[in-house]
Amino acid sequence: MKRIYIILGLVVLVILILFSFMKISNKNIKQQEEQVFPSESVQENLVEEKEEEKEEEKEEEKIEIKIETPEMGATSVPEDVAVPSNVAPSPSGESSFRMFNISISNKKYTPSIIVVNEMDVITLKIRAVDDDYSFEIPNYGISATIKKETERQIQFQATSVGSFKILCNNCKDGVGGMLVVNPKK
Repeated sequence: MKRIYIILGLVVLVILILFSFMKISNKNIKQQEEQVFPSESVQENLVEEKEEEKEEEKEEEKIEIKIETPEMGATSVPEDVAVPSNVAPSPSGESSFRMFNISISNKKYTPSIIVVNEMDVITLKIRAVDDDYSFEIPNYGISATIKKETERQIQFQATSVGSFKILCNNCKDGVGGMLVVNPKK
């Protein structure tokens, strides 16, 4: 009889130990799941934070600047605004072809502000004088490298109205200039 009580006691003890172990194991699994699969409220917060960051980035990239679009040979333009070396109307007359000469030296674009009209076709002749530089307009999907002492030609159509940063890997604060696209008249 004593043996039965001892065996039953051992069985109960083993069951309690197993139950405790399973409870601890389940708690650890839940914690790991929380880390890998955050709760719904945590997921919502993460999504909201990412959306806010994207909005802030868009706000930073799109800075409103009001400058009249200069024509070829213009002399009364604000400082550091590029004057096109060539302007030709498109056959439809709805846009123009505009060409600009830009140089990069001493970690600075000269001139650094390019002003065009919506739907204009832009050709930029960019010359890197003293170093390798990057040229990026993220809103237009443009990314190019200009090697030291070379010229690179970049062409695109200005389809979005607004002011957009021109990024540069070696320039102060990573910004080389600004593209201003005015609404077509």
